[in-house]
Amino acid sequence: FASRLRRGDRFQFAGRLLELVQLRDMTAFVRLARGRGEGVVPRWQGGQLPLSMALGSELESVLSGADDSAEARWLAPLLALQQQVSALPGSDHVLLEDVRRREGQFLFVYPFAGRHVHEALAALLALRCTRQQRN
Repeated sequence: FASRLRRGDRFQFAGRLLELVQLRDMTAFVRLARGRGEGVVPRWQGGQLPLSMALGSELESVLSGADDSAEARWLAPLLALQQQVSALPGSDHVLLEDVRRREGQFLFVYPFAGRHVHEALAALLALRCTRQQRN
């Protein structure tokens, strides 16, 4: 991630807007960015809910309706609302939702494939979004 940054690029990290001062010997020197606004570099918050492969499979089971537990029945109205507004992720596809708000544009990705897959997918998406922003 840091190797793709240029001096002056602003990005979100740990809830703070930072600006790259320099990158030397694989160490990023940053400072708090002045003013408000979003960074030019996409941010990823997939680590907020790291899923194992087993937990991802269980979530897919709940989302598909195959789980008939009390918890799944309790979630049914919420899942029905999600299905009505957008869609539910499944084992045969990935759900992407693009949300534009006053604070900026957000892309939510729901693969439920486990932490390592999520991290690789996030790195790939961030790289491609960054390249597209610079063009």
